[in-house]
Amino acid sequence: MPKYEDFYTIFLYQGIVDNDSNYFMDYIYYINKIIILVQTGEGRKFGIYHKEKIIPNHNNEFKSNCKNVIIFSFDTNKIYKFKGKNNSISFTKDKFLSLGDDEFIIYNEYFTNGGYIDFPLKSFDFSTVNENVLTNGNGKFSIRNIEVYSFYEIP
Repeated sequence: MPKYEDFYTIFLYQGIVDNDSNYFMDYIYYINKIIILVQTGEGRKFGIYHKEKIIPNHNNEFKSNCKNVIIFSFDTNKIYKFKGKNNSISFTKDKFLSLGDDEFIIYNEYFTNGGYIDFPLKSFDFSTVNENVLTNGNGKFSIRNIEVYSFYEIP
């Protein structure tokens, strides 16, 4: 099993600097093992990990049925695994990011439009918690920043 020292990190995207979610796919084309880190306006921090390579379709969108998708919370230090059958994660022209069947959405122009959550997400295993550990409540939430990284094993 590889150790932390056996990996290097590639910084791909930061919302505060790159700021234009309309071109987000240009930053993650053909990259695998990405981690999307989200900080909400309310101060919550969590991440989303997707293992497989992101290959956009002819509309410059990506929809995945990859089972290797997890959500992790920095507040609870726990991992919540994908348990659904379809639509684990997608990046489309009308949504910066969507999980499950639109149970969790970050909208394009997310600094203005924010996101939406319907907790508990049915496509992820949140059976160990009784409250929304990602955004504090259901419905709309604001975004303070998003960063995206990729991790590669050192040969």
